[in-house]
Amino acid sequence: MAVPWAACVCSLLALVGSWPHQAVAQMESPLKGQGMPSLNTTQVFLSVRLERLLDVDDYKFKHENVATYWLSWWDPSAAAAIRERTAATAGLAGGCRRPCSNRVADAHCCDSIFLPSLYFTNADAFPEDREIGYSIDTASNGAVVWETTVHGLYYQPLSMRNYPFDTFHLEVKLTLTDTSKSVVGHPGLQLVTSAVSLEGVHLARSRSDLTNGWNWHYPGAVANAGLQLYRFNRSAWYQDRMAVAPHASDIAPFTALNNSTNGLLDDTVQMAVLRFKVYRSFWTNQVNSNLPVYAVAILSLIVFWLPEEDLPARIELCSALFLTLIAIQFVVSDRAVARNYFTPPQLMILMTGGYILAIACESVVCFYICKWNTFKQRRKDMWQAAKERSMQRRAAKAAAAAAASASEDNTDEEEAAKPFGGLSMEKSELTADNGQLCEEAAAGGEPAAQKKAAGCLSCKARKKVPLPPCTDDYNLFVAWIVNKVCQVVALISYVIAAVLIVQMHAEGQVFRAKDALLSYTELSSCEVPGFQPGASGPCPAAALPATEL
Repeated sequence: MAVPWAACVCSLLALVGSWPHQAVAQMESPLKGQGMPSLNTTQVFLSVRLERLLDVDDYKFKHENVATYWLSWWDPSAAAAIRERTAATAGLAGGCRRPCSNRVADAHCCDSIFLPSLYFTNADAFPEDREIGYSIDTASNGAVVWETTVHGLYYQPLSMRNYPFDTFHLEVKLTLTDTSKSVVGHPGLQLVTSAVSLEGVHLARSRSDLTNGWNWHYPGAVANAGLQLYRFNRSAWYQDRMAVAPHASDIAPFTALNNSTNGLLDDTVQMAVLRFKVYRSFWTNQVNSNLPVYAVAILSLIVFWLPEEDLPARIELCSALFLTLIAIQFVVSDRAVARNYFTPPQLMILMTGGYILAIACESVVCFYICKWNTFKQRRKDMWQAAKERSMQRRAAKAAAAAAASASEDNTDEEEAAKPFGGLSMEKSELTADNGQLCEEAAAGGEPAAQKKAAGCLSCKARKKVPLPPCTDDYNLFVAWIVNKVCQVVALISYVIAAVLIVQMHAEGQVFRAKDALLSYTELSSCEVPGFQPGASGPCPAAALPATEL
């Protein structure tokens, strides 16, 4: 019994040890080539057919798709080499290292022909649970074709500034590894972009949605797609973009390769970029983000129809709507990634919150106008109480001072009457003095007397026409007018602000935030026409010299 257990343990350890190697092998580029091109092979044509867009992850800034890549090049000797290698490996177990297809076993062997190598520059992962199917074949005119279906996840920058009115230019970048430098007299291998299609077999024969939350077509617009080719000199591009300069003793810094390598690290980068444009589903995201905010704003108009004097009901409704808005904010925040700018739904929430606070303040003002007479009388009562309290305190202080300065022989009654007698005498003297000053001023006395008499209240003739006090009904009318004017102003202001927020971020508007993907104009020396403008002009037919890159 010991031998089977030992065999099981060894098998299990071998299986566990082989897992990392399998994962590493499956993470290799599905378009990994082999060998070196012949002198007849100078161009490799690339076509792409997008079979299905599986997911757009705007949380991790990734997208997942299944696409078929079609490579074609001219190699007249490939057909004979395949026949010879197939005959040589027939019947040998493991004799063929590169079958011409992984869909059929023991058909043809392609491990002796040249295959161009393309690397997925922005690939994040290739799922391990899906087989990467490929087939290699030759044509009667000497062409070789290589078809590969790839299921991959790709990363790229995304911008959420226009959420939920945003559109994304998704891209898949492939870089050619030119091994022709090792071939004497070879002019160089050139990558040429050819056809592109966004409607593969799985999508063209279906009426289902593209993927969850995303579509090709925006209402009234046409889907955009393109397969563009860019060539640039890697060393020259990185020279001005170094945070730290290379070490002075570095014998081969990557900012100064200058085509000095043998081909596997070519300084001339040829990159094909597949771009296709997707739109976020309009109504789904409107219902989940903007429409609840609009509903809260509409419900807040009910406050203006409540009686102006019913302040508790108005404040309760504003508080309930404000709490609802906070709950909507949590929902909107969970649907988008963290960022240091405001998206349109967040701007709408902030604007609606300020709108509700303004309505609450307006309710307080209208209530104050309605209760103006009550508050006015209350203020008078408070001021009168404050004055009486102040007079009592002054009288108490004066009595205490008079009692302290009185002689010891005076009785308590005289000490208590003296301050009031003094006050009345001073008042009578002041009245007499005022009368005398007024008489002197009227008789044209001295200027000093006239100036002093100018401040005398009894010399000024006062004529007041008292207005009748505002009634409570009149105050209610004023509050009603203020409430209706505020309702019209608030509604118009909110509608204008909401339209501006939408128009600034809607598709095709002037003030719409730019896409996160910028063009490769600054690093490209040629361009294949596509939906996004490139650089100087079309790519030449021949290989570009190093001085032009």
